Amino acid sequence: MGEWIDGVWVWSLNWIRGLRARDEEQVSYLKTHINNFALVAGRNDEWKWKANSNGVFTVKTAYRAIRKAAALNETGGKKFEFSLIWNTPAAHKAKTTAWRVLMGRMATIENLLKRNVIIPTQDISCVLCQEKTEDSNHLFFSCQKTTEVWYDLLLWIGKSAALHSSASNHLMGFCNIGHKKDILFLTGIWICTVWCIWKKRNEVRFNHGEQRKIHWVSWEQICMPLAEGGLGIRLFSEVVRVFSFKFWWRFQAKESLWAK
Repeated sequence: MGEWIDGVWVWSLNWIRGLRARDEEQVSYLKTHINNFALVAGRNDEWKWKANSNGVFTVKTAYRAIRKAAALNETGGKKFEFSLIWNTPAAHKAKTTAWRVLMGRMATIENLLKRNVIIPTQDISCVLCQEKTEDSNHLFFSCQKTTEVWYDLLLWIGKSAALHSSASNHLMGFCNIGHKKDILFLTGIWICTVWCIWKKRNEVRFNHGEQRKIHWVSWEQICMPLAEGGLGIRLFSEVVRVFSFKFWWRFQAKESLWAK
């Protein structure tokens, strides 16, 4: 199989029968592969765990390796885009919406059809343009109505660009139209725009374009105990009143040095 020459192992592969052309290609691949490993004289073969720097297997490093591979497969390698989303100073609900758009997990008509939430006989067209089936890429980036929004934003910023129709490429294209120092600012605009588009879509679909009405609750009701239908928030005026009672009680009971 080979021999040591001047401290270096040299492979010498011998075969029982002659090699065909197809076999020669496989032998060439084998030699290229085994030459990547440096053999050490006087040392026995041993197992090493690559996921750990000291080569020892641990459950922790194995779990991390499995989760890393699963995350790469699930996200399609969008690690940089996700870091942009979560590091941008924006409302958490808006960032969550943007993350779901990147993941393709929004409750669009197409996704609801895949999950058998709605039946194909229902209206499956985009609620904004009424032209194409509503999927995530169309609703946020290709619809005639939302495309106008994006290009109006570019005019407002004072930039020009050809934006993509897929979420990841659209985000990167939009965030790279300015200087490097403006990336978080542009990402924040992108996040808020996506969230506003989704909010408007829901208003059109469920409220016929009308904004959802706010059901006001009095502050006194909110400050009621939970058992009585409130939120259990303390009413500040009552807190001040109770502390006044406390001082009165300590004076009457002579529990303080001042009362004595």
